Amino acid sequence: MVPLMPSGEGQANRVFRRGSVFVGEISLEGRSEQEIAMIQKRMGKYPTGPDGALLMGGRMGADSILPAGGPWTCAKPEHWLYEGTGMKIGASSFANNCLLARRLVEQGVRYVQLFDWGWDFHGVSTELGLGEGLTSKCNSIDKPIAALIKDLRDRGMLDETLIICGGEFGRTPFREGRTAKSKIMGRDHYPDCFTMWMAGGGVKGGFTYGESDELGFSAVQNKVHVHDFQATVMQLLGFDHERLTHRFQGRDYRLTDVHGNVVKDLIA
Repeated sequence: MVPLMPSGEGQANRVFRRGSVFVGEISLEGRSEQEIAMIQKRMGKYPTGPDGALLMGGRMGADSILPAGGPWTCAKPEHWLYEGTGMKIGASSFANNCLLARRLVEQGVRYVQLFDWGWDFHGVSTELGLGEGLTSKCNSIDKPIAALIKDLRDRGMLDETLIICGGEFGRTPFREGRTAKSKIMGRDHYPDCFTMWMAGGGVKGGFTYGESDELGFSAVQNKVHVHDFQATVMQLLGFDHERLTHRFQGRDYRLTDVHGNVVKDLIA
């Protein structure tokens, strides 16, 4: 969200204002009950004043935390902690985002997502190969993540901040077929067996849970389904996944639907 944060009369504000005005001018006359419900739900996501008028200031501006367009500073303790991680004042990098994440959490933001693209290593080019490409990509996040965890710990925030690191799926334990004749190694998408890690926020540290077969093809011990993982995260956040529901199309849904078990071994 930070690249699109409100910043004076910047592009983000103009886009948001146009969207706000458009939503505010939608007519409900002659529409079906389902259409009206969908429009009102969408309008409810925009901040409004006492008179119901759409407001521009409802979203939190991050300018005071890390300005997107202008110069920003880095305190000496922060600079020392993130030094060597790739952080550059005024630039855009994963390391900068880690520092921004800590500042946002420190200011009371309850959910922060750091999205880092470029992990699709199919091996169709040197940059997307397992040698140069993956090694370089890992180097760009390894130290920043370590600095973020240390930063939160040193400030006494780690116990109350749950860090989750993962992707949408894993990669095949064998090379991708279309690169079989190439010197560049690559791997395809693979959803059946992959790893995520967590830190802080009430999770047990310093151990691994679960095990794959010798090829990394299938999970064979202490399997954690995605619904189990979701149930466990909700437990760490203070929610009972079997009781928290949301109304959708006339039915009360759980976020884990009718699945999921809390993996108690992961909880400190």
